[in-house]
Amino acid sequence: MRVKLVSIGNSKGIHILSSFLKQCGIEDEIDIDMKGQRITIDPVKKRPRAGWNEAFSAMHAQNDDVPLMNGIADSFDTGWEWK
Repeated sequence: MRVKLVSIGNSKGIHILSSFLKQCGIEDEIDIDMKGQRITIDPVKKRPRAGWNEAFSAMHAQNDDVPLMNGIADSFDTGWEWK
């Protein structure tokens, strides 16, 4: 698809079809980079812990949030005073 550059202040820009943005997972921000003579546009990666609350809730609902090894943490707790 060929598109024209448009003036945006002292810069140039392009219009990107909303269907393209949706397919690429681009919402509000992008990462833009140059590779050789090519400009690459990538969606901003989600926060590293995005979705953890939902995942932990699902684990709890399935009773899958029990410690893997019981008592290990307790053996290192000696000498601590909890207030």
